[in-house]
Amino acid sequence: MAKLCKSMDLHVIEDANEAFSGLRYHGSPQADLTMFSFGMLKHFTAFGGSVSIVRSTDGVVYQRMREIEKTYRKEENFKYFTRVMKALRLFMIFNSKDHFFISFI
Repeated sequence: MAKLCKSMDLHVIEDANEAFSGLRYHGSPQADLTMFSFGMLKHFTAFGGSVSIVRSTDGVVYQRMREIEKTYRKEENFKYFTRVMKALRLFMIFNSKDHFFISFI
């Protein structure tokens, strides 16, 4: 399918938002753009946010994404740290075999 898209001068976008598995999978090398998202309820949480891997050979996709990114609100480090600590506590609870951590919440 990717070859057909390329022959028609179309960008190939891989939506791997529910497929994040750590460093084991970096997306298809045939895709111009691969998107991974993270959230509190996903199995391999990164405590919020997302990663996009841009492989566009002409750079148009990358440049446009950078322009859009510059308009995003930046989160304060302490606020992000607080979210990470809350998520870490939940992660420890739900991944504990004896659920020892539940008594500390």
